[in-house]
Amino acid sequence: MKFLAGIAIIVAGAVFMMLINGNWELRTLVMFADAPSLIVLLLALAGTVTAARQWGLFGRAVKAAFCPKQAISKDECTEGIELFLLLRKSSIYAGVLIAMVGLVITMGNLRDVEITAANTALAILGIFYAVFVNLAFINPVIGGLQRRLRGQR
Repeated sequence: MKFLAGIAIIVAGAVFMMLINGNWELRTLVMFADAPSLIVLLLALAGTVTAARQWGLFGRAVKAAFCPKQAISKDECTEGIELFLLLRKSSIYAGVLIAMVGLVITMGNLRDVEITAANTALAILGIFYAVFVNLAFINPVIGGLQRRLRGQR
C-alpha cells in the first residue's frame, strides 16, 4: 500500500508542476511516453541482475521489502540491499546513456527546429525514467530491506 501511495505522490507532483507552469494538456502527458527509452532502461536493469546472477535474490528481496511476513535472513537482506544499490547506480548510468544517444541522434538532424525540439525532449526522457524507477521502485525496496534489517517490521 505504501508503494502505491509513493507512486501516486510522485505522479501528483509531476501533474502539479505541469499545472503551475500552465502546461496541463493531454499532449504534455503523452510526451512522457517513450517506450524505446523505457525498454532500454529496463533491459539494462535486467542485464545488471543477470550479470550479478541474483534473480532469485531479486525476487526474495522485493517480497521481503513489501510483505512483512516474508521470511528473509539477515545475510540475504544485506545482499539484497547491495543488489538494489547496484541497480540504483545502473539505472542512472543507463538513463544518462539513453539521453546521450538520443542527443547524438538529435544533433544529426538540426535542420528542422520543431523536430529538433521534440527529439531533445525525448532524449532527456531516459534520465527521467531512471529517476522515476529509482524513486518509485528501487528506493522503496532498499528502505524496506533496511527496516527489516533493523527489525522494525
